[in-house]
Amino acid sequence: MESFELIGSLLAPGSVSKCETPKSRMPLAVKAAFDVSMVRIYGVQFAVAHMRPGFSVRDYTPSELMGLIDMVSAKMNHVTILHADRLTPYLKKKCLTESRPFICDDGQFFVPALININNDRLPARGLVERTEMSPSTKLLFIYLLGNAFGPYTVEEAQACLGLSRATVQKSFEELVSAGLLRSKTGGKTGRKRTYFAKDEDTLFKKGREAFGKAVKKTFCVLEEDLPVRSLSGLSALAERSLLLAPPRRIYALSASDARALTPIDPDEGKEGVCDIQVLSYDPKTFACEGVVDRFTMLATVDNNSDERIAMAIEEAMKGCIWYR
Repeated sequence: MESFELIGSLLAPGSVSKCETPKSRMPLAVKAAFDVSMVRIYGVQFAVAHMRPGFSVRDYTPSELMGLIDMVSAKMNHVTILHADRLTPYLKKKCLTESRPFICDDGQFFVPALININNDRLPARGLVERTEMSPSTKLLFIYLLGNAFGPYTVEEAQACLGLSRATVQKSFEELVSAGLLRSKTGGKTGRKRTYFAKDEDTLFKKGREAFGKAVKKTFCVLEEDLPVRSLSGLSALAERSLLLAPPRRIYALSASDARALTPIDPDEGKEGVCDIQVLSYDPKTFACEGVVDRFTMLATVDNNSDERIAMAIEEAMKGCIWYR
């Protein structure tokens, strides 16, 4: 997920904006490991060093990593926020101890410079508390819906989602804290934890409320440029019902898949234009035969009182035992 979008999803609407990233000759070691950008958070400007795909904090010693971050700060002349998929416990402790800002894909967020901002400019929910599920928890929730209310285990969910064990475990606990799941410890060692839907009748309804926004932004591209194709929104609904398909196909992409695309103006008259919905999670995980899963379909259909859409949704959701 892009740094700007991730930070924006954690803080109050309008609190984060993009800044022009000045051209600076970064050392090769920095260029290899990071994509560097500039953001403004509550009026305070920061550099963000986002680890490139294929790189991990485990590839460096903490001292090496901090040295690279210091290089970025020196070149950009601003405090630098480290953006990684996750931090090791030791590295996290070191960052907290040395007041080094970081942000992780699982929603952990620490930027001590913001503490000095007047309280009336801080979001009501603080700097770390979430009002919606993290991207990994959103994927886990969709997985839960497709597996008949449980029981669920970290091992089985990890195998399906392709995430780290720690990330899946954290997402399970997030759903327990949200009141959607309950857990039971047992097994031969007495340490194996199994999860169950706390209330099967309300799992979808309560989960949908806690899920938050699925679509982070939209734009148009040429369909031939798409790296992957998973119909979403009204296009997905039309595939599963008798609803007439929209004039332009609608596809869902993750932020990483959408990053390489160049938006175009749909009014230029070019053929083969489609709409892109950039999601806060990767829709490929559960897409089937070129169409997103049913929950993502619902989450990407605009709220609409159109009776035809309501009827199409009822038709498309037949057989989904979680849709109550």
